[in-house]
Amino acid sequence: MGDAQYQSVYNVGLLDDLHNYFPALLYQMERFHNLPQVFHYIRQQMNTRFNLYNYGASLAGGQSHGQRPYGRHVVPPSPMQYSPHMRAAAPAAAPPRRNIDLFTLASIFTELPTDIWTFGAANPIGLEPVVVRPSAQVIAQATEIVSGSTMPEGTLCSICQDSILATDSARKLRACNHLYHQVCIDQWFERSVLCPTCRHDVREA
Repeated sequence: MGDAQYQSVYNVGLLDDLHNYFPALLYQMERFHNLPQVFHYIRQQMNTRFNLYNYGASLAGGQSHGQRPYGRHVVPPSPMQYSPHMRAAAPAAAPPRRNIDLFTLASIFTELPTDIWTFGAANPIGLEPVVVRPSAQVIAQATEIVSGSTMPEGTLCSICQDSILATDSARKLRACNHLYHQVCIDQWFERSVLCPTCRHDVREA
């Protein structure tokens, strides 16, 4: 049976599970600064929400103080109903699950773009970053080669912070008009599809 108070807010299984069981991952992301903190929160929630013994203890403690034990997003496990055909129940310490597994969630999180979960930290869990680079055709369509002699004196390349001289070859991004030394931006495109200045994706028109 499903949870009696389970809320289908998004009508998307994963999002609704996060809403009901791991609400901070949707609504309080600012409290997490690295992946270990995310996983610690997930373990706490699973231990609290899906362990009947711990849940009962927390519920009793909250009621003794006249308080609800959890926030408004919390949905307690549904009570078991007896059936004459029901097999012997598992020990109380065995957590009932609603198709939620820590390792499944972890695999989902680590498959998301790296910069979502690093929070500024450099590769905190040792994962190799996925390199996405634009094709030569995309670069040709999204940029144009211009001579440094056509630019105002003192124009800087935002990548190397050196001036683009009249004798230099530069590359301009058509969508945002940002300029860089050709060699600098070409090296940049070996590891990124984004403009270094405004983060525009050069694959987009």
